[in-house]
Amino acid sequence: LTSEHDNMGGLIALMLTFMTPTIPLFFLKQGKVRLAGMVFIISTWLLTSVALLVSSGANTMLGSLYIAVITMALLFFGWRTSLFCIAVTLVYTFILSAVDLASIPKIFAITPFVSWILLCLSLVLVLIPIGSMYSALLTALDYSKEQLSAREKAEQALRDNEERFRLITTATSDYSFS
Repeated sequence: LTSEHDNMGGLIALMLTFMTPTIPLFFLKQGKVRLAGMVFIISTWLLTSVALLVSSGANTMLGSLYIAVITMALLFFGWRTSLFCIAVTLVYTFILSAVDLASIPKIFAITPFVSWILLCLSLVLVLIPIGSMYSALLTALDYSKEQLSAREKAEQALRDNEERFRLITTATSDYSFS
């Protein structure tokens, strides 16, 4: 019975793993990029949460998968969504740590609360440089927009000057020949 139960759990996990990118691809093909990103991030977070719950609770390294989800949220949607993902992740993993999941055998010799603190530290250590890069990219994008705007203004001024010069030369050549 346990072997049959394990096979069914593995089959469900495999189906969920393949469905996680499939549904967002469907939305992506319809041109719904933002919705596809949201569905992908939410489904990846849920898949990670379920895997964390059924494995060994907060004492496993599966919690590090949240870093990828939070990083994707930052890149796709910005700081607010990323901070929301961090908050939800920390609350969820804290609850897992507080409950201690006594029925699940302990793999590592650290307590669930220490594991949760390590997850918090790893999130901070990874996201600070990524946040800094994101901020730098936004600054570079703003600078590029300013440069493009200035270049477009200069090109328009050049076109205006060329038009005035053409009118002057046309009027001058007409005057000189009459």
